[in-house]
Amino acid sequence: MNYFNTTHQRLKTDTHSAHTALDSSPLLRSLMETTLTIESYIAVMQIMHKWFAAAESTHLHEYFNHSSLPLIKVKTGLLEADLQELGGTTLPKLALAKKTASRHFSLGVLYVAEGSSLGGMIIGKKVKKTLGLQKATRFYDCYGHQKIDSFRTTINYIHSLCATEEHYQQVLAGALDSFSALRALCNKKVVTQEELVS
Repeated sequence: MNYFNTTHQRLKTDTHSAHTALDSSPLLRSLMETTLTIESYIAVMQIMHKWFAAAESTHLHEYFNHSSLPLIKVKTGLLEADLQELGGTTLPKLALAKKTASRHFSLGVLYVAEGSSLGGMIIGKKVKKTLGLQKATRFYDCYGHQKIDSFRTTINYIHSLCATEEHYQQVLAGALDSFSALRALCNKKVVTQEELVS
C-alpha cells in the first residue's frame, strides 16, 4: 500500500467522528455565530493556549526550525499575544510529565495542531467581522496566504515517515488523543495528563 498517497485520506476518515465532535462543542460553534462575544472568544483562546502549551513542550518542539517543515510556527506566543490584546489571561499550565510516546504518535499531534490552522481561513475572518477586531486573530491568521502550503508540507512530511501500518496506527492514536483532549477542554472537563498527551 502506498502510504504517501493514502495517509492523509485515511486520517481524515478515521478522525472524522472525533473531529466532528470537537467542532460540535458549543464553545467552538460560537465562533461562527453572529452572537459571538468577546468573552467566548477569550475562552476559546485560553483553551487553545492551554492545549498548545502542553503539546508544543511535550511533542512538537522538535519540529520547530525543522528543515523539512520550514513554515511551522510556535502557536503559544501567538495565542498569548491575542489574549493580551483582548485583556484576557492564560489559564494555568498543565503540569505534564514527559511521556514515552513514539515519534509517530507525536506526528498525530502535529497533524491536529497544524490542521487547526486551516480552519483559521474561515474562522479568523468571521471573528474579525463579528467582533469588529483589527488584531487579536494572530493564531488563526498565523500562516496568511501560506496556510494551504504549510499544511500540505506537514502532511507530506507525515506521509514520508508513515511507512507501515503500525506507524499509521500510532499517528492515528496521537491525532485521536489530541481531538479528545481539546473536546474535553472545550466542554470544561478535567483533563488528566494521559488524556492530554499520552
